[in-house]
Amino acid sequence: MRAITILFVLLITSVVQADVMAVLTKEKSCNQNSCTLIDGRATCVYVGTREGRAIYLTAAHVTKNTLSVSIAFNGKWNLARVVLEHIPAGSMEDVSVLETTVLPSSKPSCIAESVPKVGERARAVGYPRGSSRAVVRDGNIIEVGGVRRFSATSIVGDSGGPVFNSEGQLIGIVKGNDMTPGIGQPSVYTGLPVIETCFRRAYGFVPRCSVPRKVVVNPVQTETVVIDNSGDLAALQGEVTKLRAEIDKLNKTQIPVWIVGSDGEPVAKQTYPLGDPIKLRFKAVKQSEAE
Repeated sequence: MRAITILFVLLITSVVQADVMAVLTKEKSCNQNSCTLIDGRATCVYVGTREGRAIYLTAAHVTKNTLSVSIAFNGKWNLARVVLEHIPAGSMEDVSVLETTVLPSSKPSCIAESVPKVGERARAVGYPRGSSRAVVRDGNIIEVGGVRRFSATSIVGDSGGPVFNSEGQLIGIVKGNDMTPGIGQPSVYTGLPVIETCFRRAYGFVPRCSVPRKVVVNPVQTETVVIDNSGDLAALQGEVTKLRAEIDKLNKTQIPVWIVGSDGEPVAKQTYPLGDPIKLRFKAVKQSEAE
């Protein structure tokens, strides 16, 4: 072929902020005959410590009516206590404060001092569908009907995850998606005013960013192991190299075409690049001329 186009889409999400953690909830579901325990998955963000306890933020709809909440860090699930669930009346926003007695080894995020402006770049991090590794979603702050949204679409499991500004400061907590037709399903997030109110109710203060901190890239926190994709990436690069070599061979391949006379003997030969149309022209002759 003279032109071969191959599209490789590589989704590599092996690095994220280490202060973003997976959440596991236990809920009871009962019918008239029996009750069963249901596992729920979500995301939270580590925001500081107080009196030897670690503090986290997630969405209140994640923790509401649960039997237990656990947070994954330091290689295991750590039981958390729900300190406060804040769901403002008539609002789509909600936030929950969690604590653990075990402290994470990572540094906490800090809460931004001002709300983001429309058009500013932002980043959401979450553990979609119970994934063991976090996924980063980049986008912009947009405005829909006078309400701030995050342009990227969230997925089940992203609830409770943080939205950061370009300085790595916390500006929101993911709630879900805005399903209004024609706007592309941007993420609904709980903004700074509600987060600040929740913190003041729980602790009487709001932890702030004394020094702007750029987004820190660290290995993913997993349940039991640290995932290393270097071997897979090297193998993939090797396969890509082999594929490119095969494409080069195909580009140089010539298809021979023989012109055969009425007696079955070849009278001419032409070659065409692989993939090119083979064009043959035949001259019409009278039967008397052909005999």
